[in-house]
Amino acid sequence: MFRTDGDPIMFLFVILGLLVCSEAQETPVFKQTGTDLLLDVKEVTLEEGHDLTWLFNGRTTIGRLFHGGKPIILGSYKSRAEFFEQNHTLLLKNVQLSDSGVYTARVNSDRVTVVAKHKLTVQDPVSRVELTVKSCSSDWSNLTVICRSLDSLISSTFTCRNQTCSHDGGEGTTPGASLDVYLENGSVICNHSNQVSSEEDFIKIEDLCGETPEHLQTQIITHRLSCRDTHTLIHQLCLALDRLQYIQNSGSYPHKALAAHHPYPHPPPLAPKSHSGSGLSLCMLKIIVVSVGLFIMVCAVISVHVFERLKKKE
Repeated sequence: MFRTDGDPIMFLFVILGLLVCSEAQETPVFKQTGTDLLLDVKEVTLEEGHDLTWLFNGRTTIGRLFHGGKPIILGSYKSRAEFFEQNHTLLLKNVQLSDSGVYTARVNSDRVTVVAKHKLTVQDPVSRVELTVKSCSSDWSNLTVICRSLDSLISSTFTCRNQTCSHDGGEGTTPGASLDVYLENGSVICNHSNQVSSEEDFIKIEDLCGETPEHLQTQIITHRLSCRDTHTLIHQLCLALDRLQYIQNSGSYPHKALAAHHPYPHPPPLAPKSHSGSGLSLCMLKIIVVSVGLFIMVCAVISVHVFERLKKKE
């Protein structure tokens, strides 16, 4: 209830205020710069002598439509706005930051009825972001990263512990925009967003922190197995070549130690050819030397790689 304290003039103003203006609920709208925006109204039927007017911030008239007439666009809006007669909607073209404000559609008759009210916020798209690591624990449970926008307006530091990231501090702000960091599917993700756009940068935690000690231990075992497999392969190759030479020499093995470990049954000894000499051919010797050299090189490269990774972790 309104109290007028018995003053008839005050009572008259209150009644006139209730009759003159009926407010519509304000609707928030967000648009990116350079895009078009369609502002709609609820269903309205204009009667004779009535008109519908679109206003910007309650003062600037954008357009007007009289009963039985055609829409009229006024002022600077002539080149960048359209007023549709069928449904009374207003189209704003190529909106800019300066277009942010309240747009009101009202029907003027014996009273003023607000049939639409939109609060427009125009925003630039956010800039791209870059994610870098500041520190990382050996088990990945605690890591600190820096997320910054490439336009250098925002830079924030986040610490992530046990899958939860918190903001530690930073520099700069952009109105209506935010920087957030979170963990998902083994990656740390930096998100820069506002109401109209979003940019992300993400890196696998393994790439940020390197392998865990458990992973490195598995890698070392795998490399050791690889070296053993290489040694076994060379041994089998030597036996195969020995077998071939045996056939060429009519059943005479060139080396007793190899013969003792040969997987095939030893055939009855045959007289060796006179040119076999000690039984170890030059070709066989070359193959063994090259194979051993390759084996040593492979194991050395793998060992250097593993120790370098361990050194980085320390």
